[in-house]
Amino acid sequence: GFPGTPVEAFGADARLAALQGQLDQAEERNDELRKQLANEREELSRERAELAREKHEKLALLDWKMAWLEKESQSVDALQSALNESQGEKAGLARDLVSLRTRLREQDSALNQARCTALHSLAR
Repeated sequence: GFPGTPVEAFGADARLAALQGQLDQAEERNDELRKQLANEREELSRERAELAREKHEKLALLDWKMAWLEKESQSVDALQSALNESQGEKAGLARDLVSLRTRLREQDSALNQARCTALHSLAR
């Protein structure tokens, strides 16, 4: 048909209506995607907050464990120190015991000698 004829106008109206329908569908789809994105953003935000909380809790627990280990380590050091000290005392006591035994032997020997001398002089 010729330009401006009712048939052509009808065709243009139909195309316009079809385009409007496509545009409406695209806008609906766009709205759906926006809602989906908003939901996903909200979900990610919740997950991030949860992870941050878990990380904070784990770090607090690790700090507590480290402090506990440090305290335990100090206790072990103190025990080791006390043990070393008592080992030193033990070694000192052992030396004292050896010197006491030596003095006892010497005194015993001197006593025996004195006995022998006394017996010898009595026998004369």
